[in-house]
Parts: sequence; structure tokens; C-alpha cells
Amino acid sequence: MITTLISCVALLVSFMSSAEAADWVLYGRMFADGYYDRSNIKYLQNNCARIWTKSVYPMFNGEYESKVIIAQMELFCDKSEWRFLEIYRYNSKGKFLSDVREPGERVPVSGPEMEKLFQAVCTERLLSTH
Repeated sequence: MITTLISCVALLVSFMSSAEAADWVLYGRMFADGYYDRSNIKYLQNNCARIWTKSVYPMFNGEYESKVIIAQMELFCDKSEWRFLEIYRYNSKGKFLSDVREPGERVPVSGPEMEKLFQAVCTERLLSTH
């Protein structure tokens, strides 16, 4: 229990220090303002990009408190698929709410926001290699 708590605190401190240096770029607005961190994109083998995203959900009709979701994702540029690696939920005041630290299933890209994210990240890779 204590080891898990120490691991969570170390991960949060590590994330928060890297988040301060982040270059958050808006890629979409639908249910939330969606951002990706341009400064921490890691291009891996097999045309895969590992990125951090931040989704800021506003208060909804005064019924739900606004929240922020920070997630690490893998984008499989050549297959138009993606998956979550880690997800962290915070309330609007920065209080930690929950997390999921198991990779999700790969799913196809759908919706205009994900298409914009793919285009931005995967196109940036093409531009940086030429």
C-alpha cells in the first residue's frame, strides 16, 4: 500500500514538472477543449507516436464540476488507430480523482477531433523527417 502511494506521488511529481514545460496545442473543441503536448511527442518504430493529451471539460449546466483529463496515448499513424496508455482525472482545482494505468485496446480513428489530432501529430513527423 505504501509502495503504491509512493509510486503514485513520484509519478504525479514527475508528470507535474514535465507538464509545466509542456507546449499544449489546441487540436479540437467539441465536448471538451482538447490539447496535445507538442514538446513531448516521441516517435517510435512502426510509425507510432507516443503523446500526452489534455482535455478540459467545462462545467455542464451547473450539474457537473469541470474536470481535466491528462492522458498518454499511442497513435499508429500508418494504420489510423490509437490507444490510451495512461489516464489521469483531476477536478478543476487540480485535485486528483482517479487513474487508469493499463494500455487500452487499439481502436480506429473516428470523429473530427481525433482526425485533427492525427493529422497534426503524424504530419509533424513527416515534416521533421524530410
